[in-house]
Amino acid sequence: MSFKGLIESNGEDLELYRLIEDTKKLPKFYITCGTKDFLYQESVKFVEYLQSHDAEVSDFYDEYDHEWAFWDISIRNFLELL
Repeated sequence: MSFKGLIESNGEDLELYRLIEDTKKLPKFYITCGTKDFLYQESVKFVEYLQSHDAEVSDFYDEYDHEWAFWDISIRNFLELL
């Protein structure tokens, strides 16, 4: 199943959301997505969902599509958090 299939909100119970519900202590999350990416809206919804469950979330968005150039930036940003 793709990430999109895990988070796409179509009114059903979704696997990723169920995992969050069933987990007592959530890990830290780093969510990044281009604002022109087809997954952008779902990523924002997922961050809001995580925050509503008191998860520690670092998120980063910029004006990119679903592309390597943005992933390279995101990886460098993540490594700075370590």
